Amino acid sequence: ALIGGGTFNNSNALVLNNADSLLALEGIGTIGKVKATANANSGKGLHVSSSAALGQYDVSAVSYLDIAASQTLSGQLNLQSGGELNISGDGEYTGDIELAGGKFSATDDQTLSGTLSITADSELAVSEDHTLTLSQTGGLSLGGNILTLIGGGTLQSGGLKLNNASSKLLLNSITVDSVSTSADSLGLKIDNDTTITSLSVSNLTPVSITDGKSLSGGITVNTGGTVQLADNGTIVSNITMNGGVLDADESLTISGAVTQAGNAT
Repeated sequence: ALIGGGTFNNSNALVLNNADSLLALEGIGTIGKVKATANANSGKGLHVSSSAALGQYDVSAVSYLDIAASQTLSGQLNLQSGGELNISGDGEYTGDIELAGGKFSATDDQTLSGTLSITADSELAVSEDHTLTLSQTGGLSLGGNILTLIGGGTLQSGGLKLNNASSKLLLNSITVDSVSTSADSLGLKIDNDTTITSLSVSNLTPVSITDGKSLSGGITVNTGGTVQLADNGTIVSNITMNGGVLDADESLTISGAVTQAGNAT
């Protein structure tokens, strides 16, 4: 445990290198670098019972972060390839997060007040009946990366943006507030029932829905946009055609209402 309210200015990282490694922040004000390099047992990892500032936390294995009610943890979190951080507790992580090939998993309602960015194919998981809220202005742009969303919960993202030819969303039992496009992309793959409250398409966007699964919510196809449908799933979403093209390549079912508000195909 680290206590005392002062600063632990460690130039070499504290390394969580055992399944039972536990770092308890119980009153330390500031700590330098921490690394998680070994898969942790549940309940191990990093416990925050008193608010603290963390310089950098590099995660390349399965780890756990529990923040007590009314407490905060700030700092830079880097989720690297093979890294998975499971966050719980009624406190708040206020630092920035880089998804650099890892997985961020919210097992309780969580609000992230820092900036979440993605620099490699990564994953967000939100447990059923819980909500992960991103507070950052402008939402989350995927760039040339694949983002997988799973867990059965709700992501209030402020807007996921497919803004690169290699941008792709893999959706597996999740509810997302908003998705939009600003470039032709690899589009969306729905592997289990998913809801996107607002999907706004202004570019070429493949949408593949696994047979027996569905996409719900609302879809708006704008001028210049093409929704290229594939596989044999079902679109329950209501579709508004403000222009653009709805292209069904296979025997996919559209059970939602289709409204034409502009020149469309």
